[in-house]
Amino acid sequence: MSNILCEYAKRLGEVLKTKDVEKLTEFIKEEMPISMFPSATYQVREITMWKMIANRTDMPQELHKEACDWLLSHGYSTSL
Repeated sequence: MSNILCEYAKRLGEVLKTKDVEKLTEFIKEEMPISMFPSATYQVREITMWKMIANRTDMPQELHKEACDWLLSHGYSTSL
């Protein structure tokens, strides 16, 4: 993976660890200004955040479990 992608993945991981939908929204606005993500409803952004956490292999195990539990308890699969 290139240095740019490694740095992006690292920064994204740090944002996801905060479990803060608004921080993730700001990160995506800065990194991908043409993304549709910031204009999605809060609910869609929250579900997306938990799915991203659940599907990253570099998340702490307890955070991965929390994401999976959240998704399943709200009727969503853990798949992207």
